Amino acid sequence: MTMVPRASSNPDSCHEKVLEAVRAIIAEKGKNEFRVGEVQDYFIQHGIKGCAPQTIDTHIRSRCCANAPDNHAVTYAYFERVGRGRYRLLDHAA
Repeated sequence: MTMVPRASSNPDSCHEKVLEAVRAIIAEKGKNEFRVGEVQDYFIQHGIKGCAPQTIDTHIRSRCCANAPDNHAVTYAYFERVGRGRYRLLDHAA
């Protein structure tokens, strides 16, 4: 089951935190491309709690990646893998 981004009833959920971090990263870079490590670093630098580094990794690489294999009961099509270790934010999630 793939869900499109929408206002979350739980703004503290990890997938929402990851999405917000990615939006901030690509806005700062001026380029719609990011790596998992950039998001993990963003969480550390901004003191964002509630998502372990491995959870951030899983959300980006699998649960929130539109072109990842379907390994989760609920997924969110926020990102697309564009190369080895590189992802972009999909337009509907911007």
